[in-house]
Amino acid sequence: PPAKEQAEHATAIEYGYRQMDALLGELVALAGEHTTLVFCTALSQEPCLLYEDQGGKVAFRPHAFEDLLRFAGVEGAFTVAPVMSHYFHVYLESEASAAAP
Repeated sequence: PPAKEQAEHATAIEYGYRQMDALLGELVALAGEHTTLVFCTALSQEPCLLYEDQGGKVAFRPHAFEDLLRFAGVEGAFTVAPVMSHYFHVYLESEASAAAP
């Protein structure tokens, strides 16, 4: 997304978590200390069956991004931002660094 759009939504995830935390706080207060609350999530999820014939899906998440990116030929400074599971974003210091072979 363009920089303006990124800036507009930069705090969206944190905002969502804060709203959910506030909602949970209200639920706990309403329920009282003698009540057990049980939360079930991801009920709409379906299993990923695309890889069943291969024994299931296997994901790899590097622990040493420095080693991986140097192996891939990335030079210069960078930062890595984990996204989800085995996904991550790599931010380079400049557009020229990103375009370097």
